[in-house]
Amino acid sequence: MRDDLSLPLSEQTGKAMDEETAMVLSIVVFFNQISPMKFILAIKQQMTQFFDEDGRVYPATLLRAGPIVVTQLKTKEKDGYRALQVGFETKKKVSKPQKGHFGELGNFRYTREFLSTLEKQKGESIDVSIFKKGDIVAVSGISKGKGFQGVVKRHGFHGGPRSHGQKHSEREAGSIGGGGCVWRGAWVGIV
Repeated sequence: MRDDLSLPLSEQTGKAMDEETAMVLSIVVFFNQISPMKFILAIKQQMTQFFDEDGRVYPATLLRAGPIVVTQLKTKEKDGYRALQVGFETKKKVSKPQKGHFGELGNFRYTREFLSTLEKQKGESIDVSIFKKGDIVAVSGISKGKGFQGVVKRHGFHGGPRSHGQKHSEREAGSIGGGGCVWRGAWVGIV
């Protein structure tokens, strides 16, 4: 992390600039810094709902979060950036390279890496106690796989008419364009 960020931007960059350029540059500098953000991994359990005093209903997602274990520290000197690699959920069998990498920490089903300036050591545990009530969090997830699906579910096609001679082709793709071939990147094309 840069040490000169407390200085005015003209002193950081070494050149004079107008106010608008300084503001844009300060936003860029701000977003390029690695923030000491808090993070955790979780698995979605179920959906539920809660009611307030006035009877309004609020949907809620229940998660089983943490604890996660720090499996590797990435440093600026060795790797070119600062990050923490963490493991979550135990697993019976892992490959030999993973077993060597995890060492005595255990076998992890999920490993993820987060850019972070948190001061943690390999083997330390992180749980939900790092969050406080009222913290605003950003959530990202991976959807469940749906397997091999047809074009109606996969691409939102409407299917053919239910009458006028359509016997068994209500949910089929139909024509996807002429030209004698399926173009790369087409909806139902082979990529």
